Amino acid sequence: MIKKTAVIGAGLAGLSAAYHLKKAGIETWLFEKAGHPGGLSASSVKNGFIFDFTGHFFHFKEDYAKEFVFGLPGCPLKSIKRNAGILINGQIIDYPFQANFSQMKDKAAVKECEEGLKNRKERENYGSFKDWILGTYGEGIARRFMFPYNSKLWAYDLDCILPAGTSSYIPDTKKKQSSYGYNSGFFYPETGGIGKIAEALAAESGKIEYLSEVEKIYAATKSLIVRGNLIVPYERLVSTVPLPELIKMTADAPLNVRKAAEALKYTSVFALNLGIERSSISDRHWIYVPEEKYLFYRVGFYSNVSAALCPAGTSSLYIE
Repeated sequence: MIKKTAVIGAGLAGLSAAYHLKKAGIETWLFEKAGHPGGLSASSVKNGFIFDFTGHFFHFKEDYAKEFVFGLPGCPLKSIKRNAGILINGQIIDYPFQANFSQMKDKAAVKECEEGLKNRKERENYGSFKDWILGTYGEGIARRFMFPYNSKLWAYDLDCILPAGTSSYIPDTKKKQSSYGYNSGFFYPETGGIGKIAEALAAESGKIEYLSEVEKIYAATKSLIVRGNLIVPYERLVSTVPLPELIKMTADAPLNVRKAAEALKYTSVFALNLGIERSSISDRHWIYVPEEKYLFYRVGFYSNVSAALCPAGTSSLYIE
């Protein structure tokens, strides 16, 4: 059998890898355990509703990525300006909180946030994400929104999270307007849900084996066990499965690597999709929910992103 570059997982990362390898003239073989492309960026259809795996929107940092996605045939995208809110004390205010806390009817809370901003102690280096929040926003904003929301989102001690990976996605307080931050605007397919992107990319990415779960990897012999008994030799391997799962699959991974993989921390998200038999249940694209009395941390409204995602006269949403 001719050895090829094997790619595990037909999510957007795996599809992009296969596409670019094919473009470079490298023969690839992509294995996907599901019966369709997309992974967590796929869409499903139920009773006329199109659901994603929670909100998936495009925010482009590089021109090439934007040109690449916009160049996919049969998948036009539309530009959308964010309309996000925060549910706090029974009131919905504009997102982000740090720029719009003055909208709260609770004036004691507003004063606490103002005084916290005024008395905050900024510094260049922070030891944790929690320290960064306090130094950047002060105690009021931290207590009213940043601490409770991020504790729910990450489900982990904020003192044990480094600030570098999270702070770049949080708008600062130097701009006083309702729509700023990395997601102030976003792109989404005109029809078909976010899965439309994966379908368009799959058509350009070469050979894909669906319903073909890679069960074992033998790094020493450069071979895969697929569907329980198919032995696939490879020259190079690209994996897009979660790192702990990759190590479990690798039969000859060293013991110290296995132990290190078992110690990795991650957060899982449960997403509940709902179709509602009435229209206009909200005018927002999504709403953040920081308060501990609610089990969920965000509610998003598919039907406000694209009317094509649900039947006429209905609404659709996701709860995370």
